Amino acid sequence: MSGMASIRRGACYDSMLAIWQIQGNSFSPCIAPAEGDARNCHIEGNMNLEDALAKEGEVRPKLLAAIAGQYQLDVKGVARIDACVLGNWLHGEAESKFPLVKSYTPCVEAHDAFHAELEKVVRQINLGEYEQAKAMLGNGTPCTKAFVAMVAATRQFKKDARL
Repeated sequence: MSGMASIRRGACYDSMLAIWQIQGNSFSPCIAPAEGDARNCHIEGNMNLEDALAKEGEVRPKLLAAIAGQYQLDVKGVARIDACVLGNWLHGEAESKFPLVKSYTPCVEAHDAFHAELEKVVRQINLGEYEQAKAMLGNGTPCTKAFVAMVAATRQFKKDARL
């Protein structure tokens, strides 16, 4: 592939909730980014952790939109720790390149904990417990704290790995 970067197929999930198709009364993530939107994919050897964190941050408004529209969401997709750009990279390329960086494991653990909290929110949404799901996304909640911890851990890893 002369001059072209290879794109890992699994990394092309913009985020597990970021590119949507509406099918009836439920959302499902698209398999590939929108036309001309390849910037949302992780290009091997060129990971931008700040962009990946921004994508993770886009999840909250999308969950709030699902609550407002009373849409069902894919719990298994949200629970997958390697379906988003950051998770795909952490559990793939980063695992092979940076396993000895002291902040790698805490970063992975914080990312995975954030997905576990998202999964809890999505389960409430799918149960029709919309007010409870919305409250789970508020300030100071385990979900918000997990996001803040993930951001801090990722930035520490970025610093330690000199990315």
